Amino acid sequence: LVDGDVVGVDVFDDSARTLMVPTMLNAETRPRILAAIAKLGTGGSTNMFDGLSLAESHLAQAPVSHAVRRVVVISDGRANVGPQSPEALGAIAERGLGARVQVTSLGVGLDYAESTLNALSVRSSGRLYHIGDPREMVATLEREVSLIGDTVASDASLEIVPAPGVRVIGAEGVHSTWNGRTFRIPLGALFAGQHREALVRVALDDAETPNERPLASVRLVFRDPRDGDLERVKETVARVGFSSDPAAVARSADDRVKAMASVFEAGKIQIAAAQRVNSGDFAAADRALGEAQRKLEARAGETRDQAEKKKLDAQVAQISASRSSVAKAAAAPAPVQRSEALKLNKDGMGAMGF
Repeated sequence: LVDGDVVGVDVFDDSARTLMVPTMLNAETRPRILAAIAKLGTGGSTNMFDGLSLAESHLAQAPVSHAVRRVVVISDGRANVGPQSPEALGAIAERGLGARVQVTSLGVGLDYAESTLNALSVRSSGRLYHIGDPREMVATLEREVSLIGDTVASDASLEIVPAPGVRVIGAEGVHSTWNGRTFRIPLGALFAGQHREALVRVALDDAETPNERPLASVRLVFRDPRDGDLERVKETVARVGFSSDPAAVARSADDRVKAMASVFEAGKIQIAAAQRVNSGDFAAADRALGEAQRKLEARAGETRDQAEKKKLDAQVAQISASRSSVAKAAAAPAPVQRSEALKLNKDGMGAMGF
């Protein structure tokens, strides 16, 4: 962190408490903050609900000059005091997003509850890191701070206003809301070079369709930190065409959309396979991963866009490697099996943009 950043340190065991209130970094305050961190220790249980709530309450009061707000949750245990379900903890993360607070979750070791950390990342449009070895934490935190420092948009969201006769069914792999008029996907802060993808499914009414019709107004709404937090909007109109000619339909197929759908589906399968490994059903995990691999290979074979083909090939290679690791883990001790499950979960979340 650099001078001018604001940092606070909250800890949680049976209860949550503040070691360092949010403090602006400078030459005088930095040693005091480092001293507070040096006193950290372990003990008690895991009240993640109160820890998250306390951190979010601090960030919600951050000055308007500091629009990028991040809670970094470092956990090597499972919530066992207070509300504990992924739904309850995810709801806290989502509430914070209204105050621009996003959650970066660092799952350390083999004993963290990945379903909970998944929920924190998805509901706050944050990030998830799997720390297999505590020595990886420094580099992970350095990367996270670097990304935050490269923020080019804050409080971003994708807003989809469907055209008459179009109904939004939902979005794959992201959190979304619907107010009866606008379908909204919160994105939070975006850093330079970042790509976020969302697969949105819609249904059209049964009215007679012309050759082409609008689907929706799609708007990227964000605040620009380079222009004094000015709100900006970029809009495009998504359209759909119709044809009874199979050859014309095939020519107009969008490789990027098809590849995105395949990668998202593979990501969901990887997350589900991780739970099968956790329960010891290695055969079912391999069957699911094998089916995902075959679908990705088929899609890669049909894809003309070389950039999208490269993405699909990379996903195929990753799943193939996962299948080999899972097969070896079946005869390995429980810690190895758990490690493979967490890696699968991390890969699945990564495929879905987290």
